[in-house]
Amino acid sequence: PPSGKPFTLWPIDSAVNITNANSA
Repeated sequence: PPSGKPFTLWPIDSAVNITNANSA
């Protein structure tokens, strides 16, 4: 998970990162 972000936002960031990686 990204450092400095609230734990509750990690799943959202992970999903966004996966989506961005797939579309890149």
